[in-house]
Amino acid sequence: MKTLLVAINAKFIHTCPAVRYLKKYADSRGRFDIRILEATINNRADFILDEIFRLKPDVAAFSCYLWNIGLVRQLLPEIKKLLPGCVVVLGGPEVSYESEALLPGLTGADYILRGEGEEAFFHFLTSLEAGRSPMGPSLTFFQNGWAVSTPEAPPLDLADLPFPYEADLSDAVGKIKYYESSRGCPFRCQYCLSSAVPGVRFVPLEKALRELQIFLDAKVPQVKFVDRTFNCDKKRALAIWEYLRAHDNGITNFHFEIEADLLDEEMTAFFSTLRPGFFQLEIGVQSTNSRTLAAVQRRCSFEAVARAVAGIRAARTTHQHLDLIAGLPHEDYPSFARSFDDVYRLEPDQLQLGFLKLLRGSGLYDSREAFSLVCRDYAPYEVLSTNAMSYGDLLRLKGVEEMVERFYNSCRFQYSLRWLLRDKTSPFSLFEALGDRWVQDGMHLAERSLDDCRDFLYHVGIERRGEDPAVLSAFLKLDLCLHQRPRRLAPWMEDCNARYRARMIAFLADPENTGEKLSEYADVCDPKQLYKLIHLEVFPFDPLTGGSSPCCLLFNYRRRDLLGNAAVFAVKLPQEGRLK
Repeated sequence: MKTLLVAINAKFIHTCPAVRYLKKYADSRGRFDIRILEATINNRADFILDEIFRLKPDVAAFSCYLWNIGLVRQLLPEIKKLLPGCVVVLGGPEVSYESEALLPGLTGADYILRGEGEEAFFHFLTSLEAGRSPMGPSLTFFQNGWAVSTPEAPPLDLADLPFPYEADLSDAVGKIKYYESSRGCPFRCQYCLSSAVPGVRFVPLEKALRELQIFLDAKVPQVKFVDRTFNCDKKRALAIWEYLRAHDNGITNFHFEIEADLLDEEMTAFFSTLRPGFFQLEIGVQSTNSRTLAAVQRRCSFEAVARAVAGIRAARTTHQHLDLIAGLPHEDYPSFARSFDDVYRLEPDQLQLGFLKLLRGSGLYDSREAFSLVCRDYAPYEVLSTNAMSYGDLLRLKGVEEMVERFYNSCRFQYSLRWLLRDKTSPFSLFEALGDRWVQDGMHLAERSLDDCRDFLYHVGIERRGEDPAVLSAFLKLDLCLHQRPRRLAPWMEDCNARYRARMIAFLADPENTGEKLSEYADVCDPKQLYKLIHLEVFPFDPLTGGSSPCCLLFNYRRRDLLGNAAVFAVKLPQEGRLK
């Protein structure tokens, strides 16, 4: 009997641990012919259908999530047309709740495996291999025309959880590796499915360290922990962090989702001992409205979060990604603006403005009427309105979200934004104004380049905010030079480098000027060639320090910080005189 596990990922670089766990666990307990097909939501439905048909499975099992459930629904009846004898089973969070109500509407599906699938999938295959009707725990199926369910499987002992990848990682070349060292969450946040199952279980520490060493030995670029709250057990979290630090290969980056207010001084201080870029943290703030946090049962001290984020930022080693959710109970538009400003002022490396998704099985889904939570009927079930926030408000916040992505999270306008907010203007009000203008100008109706964004920010700044064109232009030029050697300047940017070119090359010809600042270019002997690889730019004032005198900045593109900014130095050109 041939079984095909189908994973449809959001992106090509993603991997699906779930189907790997099912295969590895079943293979460890019996003899099965199990194969995995990984595709993405960017593949045409016909392409995925063709691949399934070519493999002609007797059993087709789909891992169902928010991002792929629409495509799975599209494929199911077609599979039954082409392979009428194929048994189709669905699993994953999209079908694990209210499964008896869901199954009749999933045309082409025969079974649903609810919740954790390893043990249930093994029993399901075992009964099929024996020629019996599929049976086992956590199973929903039709009986006499009605959808019925068997009892839940007991939680898996994570000592029995297999390492999801091949030992040589050959099944995930060029892709992000996801790793799970725990299941469950100690908190009961009502918007999250992790609140549906109480308690936390851990992979034995020795097993986790042994498996993490596989990634380190292979020097994979990135490993993302999928643990819901990685640092819920301080001793265990520190043990893993210290092991990773001791075995750092200089290449691999590890991503953790943490609860920042659980970090004490010892844990915060730990980040100062790391190689820059070794760790990155995702921290869910969601809201700073105490009434909202109480309604979603989120225990969080924003003051503690702010201290931890500031301490980690001071270490300058670790990328921090902070999250907000729009559409939560009791959070109206002005309240969300305050939450946004609170989080923005923590200066995260990334600020994700997300929108509430009403997930079947979550606490907010069950209490949606109490808060007048109205959501889309199709995945990802994003909220349309609440008793505190209208759809018009949420639509306006969509504009804010796009501006944050383009101008803040792109890390391409760091100094320009800092200048625009120099007078303590509400950050939210700036992004709100940009979002409103973006829509008014029809900028949202077509793809926009980075140059388009730069032009837009410049013109809004001088037309709506009365900024000095020369000053704003200088900061935008600085942000441009920090990320790339300019090939073409905007018409409103003064290009004065031609008159200084000879002096710049003379500067680069002197080893005393370049040795420490450009050590990464030691292999380049010709100053004219070096001039083409690095960048020197003359500014009417010092945009780094605010000094009023003209200055020349040198940009080293082979030395960058965590945000991708080139190392930059103020330098004096030979025969300087006064730069005009």
